[in-house]
Amino acid sequence: MTTTDPSPQSEAYQLSDRITKTVGTVAMTGIQAIIRIPLDQKRIDEQQGLRTAGLICGYRGSPVGGMDQAYNQDRKILEANNIRFISGVNEDLGATAIWGSQQTALEESALFDGVVGLWYGKGPGVDRSGDVLRHANTSGVHPQGGVLAVAGDDPACKSSTIASASEWALADLAMPTLYPATVQEVLDFGRLGYGMSRFSGAWVGLKLHTNVADSYSTVNLNLDRFSLNPVQYLVDAKPWSHRQSNTLIAPMSVWLEEEMFGHRLQAAKTYSAAQKFDRIIGRANPDSSDSSDNLVPAKVGILCAGPVYGELRDALAHLGFTSESDLASVGIRLYKPAMIWPLEPTKLRRFANGLEELIVVEEKRAFLETQVRDLLYQDLETSGRSPVRVAGKRDPDGRPMFASFGALLAHDLIEPLRRRLREFVPSERFAREPIPVSAAPLQAAEAHNIAGADAPLKIQSRSAYFCSGCPHNRSTVLPDGSRGHGGIGCHTMSLNMDRHVFGVTHMGGEGAQWVGMAPFVADNHRFQNLGDGTLAHSGSLAIRQAVSAGTNITYKILYNGTVAMTGGQDAAGEIAVPNLTHWLQAEGVSKTIVVADDTKKYPSGSSFAKNSTLVHRDKLDAAQLELRDIPGVTVLIYDQACAAELRRDRKRGKIQTPTTRVMIDESICEGCGDCG
Repeated sequence: MTTTDPSPQSEAYQLSDRITKTVGTVAMTGIQAIIRIPLDQKRIDEQQGLRTAGLICGYRGSPVGGMDQAYNQDRKILEANNIRFISGVNEDLGATAIWGSQQTALEESALFDGVVGLWYGKGPGVDRSGDVLRHANTSGVHPQGGVLAVAGDDPACKSSTIASASEWALADLAMPTLYPATVQEVLDFGRLGYGMSRFSGAWVGLKLHTNVADSYSTVNLNLDRFSLNPVQYLVDAKPWSHRQSNTLIAPMSVWLEEEMFGHRLQAAKTYSAAQKFDRIIGRANPDSSDSSDNLVPAKVGILCAGPVYGELRDALAHLGFTSESDLASVGIRLYKPAMIWPLEPTKLRRFANGLEELIVVEEKRAFLETQVRDLLYQDLETSGRSPVRVAGKRDPDGRPMFASFGALLAHDLIEPLRRRLREFVPSERFAREPIPVSAAPLQAAEAHNIAGADAPLKIQSRSAYFCSGCPHNRSTVLPDGSRGHGGIGCHTMSLNMDRHVFGVTHMGGEGAQWVGMAPFVADNHRFQNLGDGTLAHSGSLAIRQAVSAGTNITYKILYNGTVAMTGGQDAAGEIAVPNLTHWLQAEGVSKTIVVADDTKKYPSGSSFAKNSTLVHRDKLDAAQLELRDIPGVTVLIYDQACAAELRRDRKRGKIQTPTTRVMIDESICEGCGDCG
């Protein structure tokens, strides 16, 4: 699949090489690799006489929070190659734009033969966009376009409200799904995905793990590092091709549903089977084909995909099996499929041939394991052969093996693998080494729990706090006797502070939970924090819901002028504060008070709505007390720039650095950070 790199280049290395070079090796992140995929596809199209363009559109959020920034780093080069970027107001509108890109070549005025589309969104964005993703995938892609749907998953919940695993959602949407384990595989699977999308007519999912998105590594850029083998999918002895239709009403939508869950998925499996992206460890001759007669005899096989495969290899190395020859010598095979749904049966059966047990190692629920068991037990029904035992979340005796929650690291795999492999591998073949340092805290906690020691196990922790000078440090304080609700944004940290703020919603649902609570509790009012980025994304509808229900609530729109959680970008679709007050009045908001750290930034005559007033932030408490007593929906707009972005802009010379110095006696300092 890879070729030898050319001789080192004489010219000095440039950061722009990651996007301009087409030979040799460069360094890039997983996100930068995602941005490069449409450009590589366009370059290959040009070699084949096609004039194509590209569109990247979606919504930020870890681990795909820096997509717009990565594009902007190389914007001139990408735009010169007709690879466009549009920042989606939210995920489903971004997906709708990508859907539209596939209809471009159907227009008589089309400027290109096709447009390659790339949608992105983190796990919750996949969830919220199910409607448009289902419609767009049903409609199909243009045969000279194609779509990759990049699902950014945060399985360890490092920067999310909940952990995410999008493969189940993508499968429900009938999207064949690829799972890269490295930055190199991001590039390679991207090309595989566009080829599969064009051949099958389906949107193709690309599951992007946090560890891969954040990785930085060298990659091989040679466009000829591999080639996609030509494929034919025959139906009734005739080559099949997919239909693309924008007429999503019956009976066409019924026909398309049949194709989407039938021939398109079968075409994707046929396409995957013809390519050489799956890896089987345990061949007699690694350089030859992966046919059954090339596999060394083995009793146990382990199937694992994505970056968890690296954790598996680390765990096996800890057990003493560091190389392919080590594994082969004790009868262990490994299988790493590129496409995790639908699992391609031909290579799976070839891998499983002769095994007594097949162990599936995967994060979260039994997604691959379920497919493996279904496919192998189909063989039992058709041939009567005894199926391979399948283990994964539980061993064949029903005992727990691998967790179905959180992330899986090497030290989580060592002992479960040791227990199962002892059934097949002599004990003297296992290494006797100390537990890795990274596993020590977990092992110590487990040992303590098992031993039932008298002394409690002490784990040090502290709550996160706002940056110095962060406006949320002041804006999230409530009047005495009031309670509030949290939402998505940096201000979520107030949940762990003594601020009388509790509960959180999904992005855009802020305040709607109080609409459902209010009729059944004695309290008659709540405050609701709502970031300006979330307001532009979808939170405006929550305000409309509260107005419609006649709920007593005060929205605190925390207007800091940036989407700070994902890198300090401008919020797509955000409107200026004076215009916002007019919009709120038009929506039926009873009263709006704008609280600003600098009221002078609004010159005399600024057009605020008639039911709004402007006051300095010193009047915050009085403003909240006033709004609390007004029936219906009221709004407080707390207008103060993000402190982190202010510091960045001062360093870059974009705004003036204040010269005022403040001396604060530590005996009266409240640690608010506002002096910063």
